[in-house]
Amino acid sequence: MGPLLHDNEGMETEELIERVKANDSDACKEMIDGFKRMIHSIINDYDLECGDFTVSRDDLFQEACIGIYEACFAYRSENNTKFSTLVYLIVKRRINRFYKNHIKRYVNESYSLDNMELLDHREEVKSNCVSEDPVAYHRNREAHKIIGSLSDFDREILLLRMKNYSYAEIAEKMNTTAKKVDNRLYKLRKKYLRYRT
Repeated sequence: MGPLLHDNEGMETEELIERVKANDSDACKEMIDGFKRMIHSIINDYDLECGDFTVSRDDLFQEACIGIYEACFAYRSENNTKFSTLVYLIVKRRINRFYKNHIKRYVNESYSLDNMELLDHREEVKSNCVSEDPVAYHRNREAHKIIGSLSDFDREILLLRMKNYSYAEIAEKMNTTAKKVDNRLYKLRKKYLRYRT
């Protein structure tokens, strides 16, 4: 394992840190190799798959590598903090932040109007009224409530967006600006989230 994961951190570790700070690629690889067991141990604490929510182990590992590099620049021997302790804290923080941000993105996309494919499958929505999945059933109902309450202008914007038209393309078709399209879709998302609560 080398000295990095042991209590006897000393000159060898500090020399390696200095080489990493000097962008020595061999030193970077050696440093990461010394902490691989720690990194995998941290990553294993997270659920990487839950339903259709997934987080890439490689992405988390990459965050950990950045954390190790960050720790090299933050380390001060005079602070009497073990380098391995500092690495653990920074790596854990980076992985945790990345994981939470990934969850936020997943939740936002799950409830985004851009992903409401219900409009293209109206018959399927009707048959889902007796769905065993109550969440899907309520989302379907919420989508129809929103669609029924929209102006013709907003409904057309929504339909075009769901057909994967860009904001600029929608603006051109609707004889308006991309900024106005963005504003209308933002308000529709807020409306959708309000129906969910």
